Amino acid sequence: MNPKKLLIVDDNPDVRAAIEEAIGGDCTVFTAGRGDEALLQFLKYGADAIILDVELEGCLQGTDLLKLIKKGYPEIPIVMMSARYDLKNELLQAGADRFFDKPFDLFEVRGFFSKLGFL
Repeated sequence: MNPKKLLIVDDNPDVRAAIEEAIGGDCTVFTAGRGDEALLQFLKYGADAIILDVELEGCLQGTDLLKLIKKGYPEIPIVMMSARYDLKNELLQAGADRFFDKPFDLFEVRGFFSKLGFL
């Protein structure tokens, strides 16, 4: 059985590293710091789940990427992260499967991905 693939998208490399360390486990992890990089990673490697920051550098923001991926791949769980808690309902209505307010609890994130079979 092939390991699950996780795409982590955040403009902060420390956040990407912390999530990768907390969830990495037996899955294959791809990371990106920009929306356009994330889209390229997704198209090249695919993903079984995505952790996506809302505000990214470049022209493709997290919300745009969420809508784009959910339109073609609604079955892929996408977890959105943001320091802007006021966006939670909008993101969930746009198709996010879960929202984590920054700073988030890595144990809570691990728990969510454990339920998805990543750990």
